[in-house]
This record gives sequence, structure tokens and C-alpha cells, in this order.
Amino acid sequence: MTTSLRNRTLDTTLEHPGPVESWNADIVDAGRVNARLTSQWLRLTGPRPQRLSGIARPGDVVVGAESVPGVFARTNTTNLVVCARSAAQADRAGRAVASFQTHYPTRAITVASDPALDRRQPDGIPDDGVLAIDTRLVRPDSGSRTVGHFESVTITGGPRQLGNPTSTAIPLCVPDLPIVLWWTGDLQYDLGMFRDLATSSDRVVLDSAAFGDLPRGMTNLASIVGQDPSVPQVVVDLAWSRLRDWRNLIAHFYDAPPDPDALANIESVTIEFSGEPVGGLPAGQAGAFLLAGWLASRLGWRMSDPVERTPGGPLLRFRTPRSATVEVRLQPTGARVTTSGIARVTIESAGSTPGTCRVEQVTGRELVTTSVTPEHPVMTRYVMASATGDSALLERVLQDAARDPVYEGALAVAAEAFSGR
Repeated sequence: MTTSLRNRTLDTTLEHPGPVESWNADIVDAGRVNARLTSQWLRLTGPRPQRLSGIARPGDVVVGAESVPGVFARTNTTNLVVCARSAAQADRAGRAVASFQTHYPTRAITVASDPALDRRQPDGIPDDGVLAIDTRLVRPDSGSRTVGHFESVTITGGPRQLGNPTSTAIPLCVPDLPIVLWWTGDLQYDLGMFRDLATSSDRVVLDSAAFGDLPRGMTNLASIVGQDPSVPQVVVDLAWSRLRDWRNLIAHFYDAPPDPDALANIESVTIEFSGEPVGGLPAGQAGAFLLAGWLASRLGWRMSDPVERTPGGPLLRFRTPRSATVEVRLQPTGARVTTSGIARVTIESAGSTPGTCRVEQVTGRELVTTSVTPEHPVMTRYVMASATGDSALLERVLQDAARDPVYEGALAVAAEAFSGR
């Protein structure tokens, strides 16, 4: 087994590996990969379960000391195909795949394209191949004796050597199982490659918070979602998924309003977001535009003017069905505690239902809501936020295949805002 190429490429080591094999090659041989994985399953051993006797209840077992093969079941759920276009993206994907806890794929296939490998001097290329191939069995939770394993295949190489990731990844998928594509990069220049992979997939996952050029990326995404027949109907944006708690808490303010005109009387919204990603936390501009798009699409607001650039951030103006004007301000902030990229949302209302509603993140896992109205001067409650890491969000995607028309509406408004800038 040669490791010369891997030592100079991407660090995609998984946290809880089972049997591992790595080698270098000039091409990806699906038959060889499958044979290696089968061999690893045959070598995987665990404690022998033994049935209790005497007063034991039916089904009770005790773990014996002897380790035997064949203890872990091979479940059939989905294929997860990860397309990474940089070393950082591949490392992020590797950490997420290693952290699955309750639901995981049958096989995860990562195609890691490292441009640095194409720029390397010819004498630095090992004689035994220009692609690094890694197969392993991953144990998602090392603290449990009952958890199973899933298969992981990682192919690392330069873009010229790897070619189109579709022809590399799809032949490695387990037949007759759904394919979930995780596109970890941008949507600026690789639209053809994205469509090729998406056409072969049942669900597509991406993260608009990771777009290097957010206006172009969101505009391109909106032109694809629900419009391009080659792309699956189910497209999941992790930036949108991170907003679930925020949307729920904002909606709770208006679940049972004393005045049916409460939503119609909103006159301004301020969304504060983290300007740059820090320490693995996402930037929040994508989420801020999606939140604004969500409010506008649900309440029937229409953009009345192009987005205005102000010293405090973008300003969006909407016209309500009653021809009133609503201003939505998107303000970058230095807050680093937010796990969604959003730090605070403030909604001001006037008319017959004046007041202020606010949601903000005060710790990494805690949100606080505050409402101020003439009838109730201050009402505050604290809510535990759900997990928003890549692994937790991906687990939801692996279990839920539903299309999200609410997201599509929010994305359309966000793209319209960017196209008018």
C-alpha cells in the first residue's frame, strides 16, 4: 500500500474508522473498490451476542468476550455523493460524514478535487498513480455497541486527472438506492458539472452561505430550482435549514394575534447577521436574504425599488397588498456566537397593533424572544436552539425527501433582490 500521494493531499481522516485501505491508481476501478469494501466487511469483528438463560426475558442478550465476524448489519438506505472542489471543502465534508449519529448512508462517496495536484511538478508524481483512493468502514458512534457501520470511499486528485466527478462517483453508488448529492462549492463556474451530477441524483444538498459570489450564486440557483428539468425537484439549502428555529419563533408571534391585521401592520424589519465566517461558524448574508425573502413571499410583499446600499447594510423596500411600504434592513454585525449566521431579527409594527417583536441568539444553543406591546410591556422567553452543524442537517436530508415550496419562494425573492442590485 502506497501513501506518497495521500501524505501531500487532503486530510479527510474520519473520526471513527473501522477497517481502512488506501492505494494510488491512475483510474478508479469500481470493481476493485467494491471488492476492497467487501473484504473489509468480512474482516470486521465484534463481541458475540449470547442469549441469557434462566430468568432472562425473551430477547435479552449478554455480550460475550469472544469477537466474531458478521456482527454488524449492512443497512440499505441511501448513497451520499460529495463533490468537493477544494481541500477546505473536502475536510469539511469529511468531518460531517464522520459525525453522523442516528441516520447515515449505506455508502458515502467523496470526490475531492485538489487543484494543487495539477500544478505539481511532474517528478513529484508517484509512479504508482495520480489518484489517491481510500475505502473504509465508518462507525458513527464509538460509544455504542449496537450501532452499525457504513461504507466510505474517498477519491483525491487534481481536476485534470479526476475529470468529470459524475463519471467517477456514480458508478461507485450502490444500485437501486437513492442518491443524495452534496455539492460543497459555489455555483459560479461549475454549472455544467453541477447539472451533470444533479441529473444523476434524487436529492441535491448545497449551502448558499458558502457561495463566494452570493449574488451570482443565488441568481443561478434560483434559475435552476424548480425551473431546470434536469435537476431534481428536491433541493436543500443548508443556509435555509439553519433558519428553521428563527422562522418558527417569528411565526409564533403571530400564531393567535388579537388583531387579524397584525401581519398587515408590519412596517419595518431589521435582520442582523454575521458578516464573515469565523471559527467554523457560517457567514449570515445568505440567511439574511432568505429570511427577508421568506417574509416577503409568505406575506405577499413585492419589491418596489432596487436594493439600496447603505452604510449600515443593504436596504430592501417592499410594497404590501395594501400598498403600504415595508423596509427590511440587513445589517452585518460582529456577533460570533450565532450558529446560523443570524444574530438578531427585529420586527416593528404600527397601526392598530403597534409593538416590537425580537428574536436573538444569546449563546451558541440559546435563543431569546421578546415582544413589546401596549397590552404587555415586555414578554420574554428562552428557547434551546436545535443543532445546525453540517452532520445534523445532513441527517435530516437523508431521512426527508420532501420538496420545500416555501424555500423556493424565499429564494425567488432573494434572487430578485440580487438581480436588481
